[in-house]
Amino acid sequence: MKYLTFRDAGVFHGHMGPFLALGYAAGRIAVLALKPESEFDLLAEIYIPLKRPYSCVIDGVQCSTKCTLGKLNLKVHAANEVISFIFRNVKRGNSIRLKVRDYVIRRLLGFSKNTEGLSWLLEQTVYSVFEGDIPFKNVRLGEVLGFEE
Repeated sequence: MKYLTFRDAGVFHGHMGPFLALGYAAGRIAVLALKPESEFDLLAEIYIPLKRPYSCVIDGVQCSTKCTLGKLNLKVHAANEVISFIFRNVKRGNSIRLKVRDYVIRRLLGFSKNTEGLSWLLEQTVYSVFEGDIPFKNVRLGEVLGFEE
């Protein structure tokens, strides 16, 4: 299946910020781990504070997974100052849970510019950003987002 790139997600969203990157990376990890065969195989649930910039992760997940509000295979739940995800392959019955580490959220909120936060995030490993069912612990987020070969 063909997926939108992170750069495509930036066009869709309007800019390439760090919270878009978090959502895109979580979705990309889920797609690689769960191996959906069609755009209907995956179900995504996102737990976030329902405000910007947290809500930017929604667009990242939509672009990296093909889970959308329109197909009803994307659900968004209100949460307090946490960003977490549950992805399920409904055809195979397997799932993956990811949570953005608290210090990552604090660090990203501390940057004055989106570009600074994104640059920092690209250098981090998947394990240093997410906790949970992490299949690619030592891979840098820049690689997950397609910025490194």
